[in-house]
Amino acid sequence: MRVEYQKTQLSYGGYRSGRVIWATLLNGQKVVKFNVLDPDGNILFSIDRKSDETEVFENNITYGTITEEQMKDIQQILARNEPCYEWYDDELENALKYFGYEIARLDDLVRRAQKNNEIVVDYDIYSSYEEDEKGNKIDELSAIDHHEVGTITRETIENALVQKLLRHKEWDTIEMKIIENGQIDSYLLEFEERDE
Repeated sequence: MRVEYQKTQLSYGGYRSGRVIWATLLNGQKVVKFNVLDPDGNILFSIDRKSDETEVFENNITYGTITEEQMKDIQQILARNEPCYEWYDDELENALKYFGYEIARLDDLVRRAQKNNEIVVDYDIYSSYEEDEKGNKIDELSAIDHHEVGTITRETIENALVQKLLRHKEWDTIEMKIIENGQIDSYLLEFEERDE
């Protein structure tokens, strides 16, 4: 079988999270509060989010020093990093909330990987189409794998994810983040051709 794909290194533009609080309440609800900072450390906006196992039911944003230019920059980052989703101007607030949560989540994974001296692989494998030819919703795979430092190579990680994708003919995209030594390398693998 011959497989061809385009691998693109992704970036989050130097934006990062600050003052992150993760908590689980007695009733099982999960709460996360954090700021999104620009590369200079200015607070662009803050998020206060509550969820349970099935849904996010409170997701508030408080604007700080964010400019129109920074909002457009974040939209462009999302369009580049996640091209299978439509990021519309009239849904800018939802895009900012999503972006902020993703930044806080990745920063937390970096901290845990450093603390546990491990390589963390955060990935999503999916189809760029929502439905197959018969109109059925196409499932996706999202997971986080943990490996001891020195026990696996990046090439082995990438090959294992490609093999997972190949088991499902409807899947054509992998978003992969490899976290090691306090660094995140984020890639988008878009499959162009699959001879079976």
